[in-house]
Amino acid sequence: MHRTGNLPTILCVKKTGITLLYLILIYIILLTPLSACKKAPVNEILQREITLLEEEVAQNPNDLNKKIDLALLYSDAGLHNKAESELRAVLELEDSHQGALLALGYVYINMESYQAALEPYGKIVELNKDNPMRYISRQLESVYYYMGVAYFNLDDYENAILSLQEALVIDRTDADAWYMLGNACRHSEDFQGAIESFQQAVRFVPDFKEAYQGLALCYKETGQAELALYAQAMVDYCSGMTDKAISQMEQVVSVNQNFAEVYLGLGLAYEKKGEIDKAIDAYEQASILNPDLWLAQAKAEALRSR
Repeated sequence: MHRTGNLPTILCVKKTGITLLYLILIYIILLTPLSACKKAPVNEILQREITLLEEEVAQNPNDLNKKIDLALLYSDAGLHNKAESELRAVLELEDSHQGALLALGYVYINMESYQAALEPYGKIVELNKDNPMRYISRQLESVYYYMGVAYFNLDDYENAILSLQEALVIDRTDADAWYMLGNACRHSEDFQGAIESFQQAVRFVPDFKEAYQGLALCYKETGQAELALYAQAMVDYCSGMTDKAISQMEQVVSVNQNFAEVYLGLGLAYEKKGEIDKAIDAYEQASILNPDLWLAQAKAEALRSR
């Protein structure tokens, strides 16, 4: 999983953009994580949708789902106070409505009201403490992730780590949770834990620029200049500076020919430049050095089959 555009303001980076319609479906089916990215100003289409839904809510004041739909539209338009008011009205009628609680947390994250976001998210956790499906619930994974985001922005790194670890119990492939865990560990001066977390993030999302930036910082902090150069090369690769990235990674290879990840990075960079034979050679070398680098194997096989 990789969300674009919805990391906290302190760590303003890319993640997967989620449309408003999809967002509304999310809270209804309670399966996938909500986006917490800031929204653009109200445009004509969105304003028309809000007006239509306001009319429907006025005609059906007891339809809680429509009220939550409207709140999400308000938040999507940046009208966070109106969204909060609508959701609070729903919770006055049904205080354990998980759709409303999930949406309220989303609104508070949008407002950067991180302490407030912990209230609805914490209630969802409490409501699901005896749920036999809690360890496979994508809703709970999302809740724990955003609790980690909230705690991080409150400088409570201990609870951020605990929340993000809970998210990863449910979904070990969530690159964003690994990335946030890496940042929480780094701020706690657990540099080894941070490095391992950032490495997991880029394992699942090989062009995760911000995770490589985190790696570069941690390698520098721990005096690993060669690895810091590799991580910076990958930052450059992700930024489109392919030639510079190749030059830096070739420097790393010149002093360490047993570093599998740098060969994977070279393969990606050579492939991006269209130098397919060099890319295949690099991918194959990465696979030899570390058979667990599934991406290197998959890339080599894909290029050979062309």
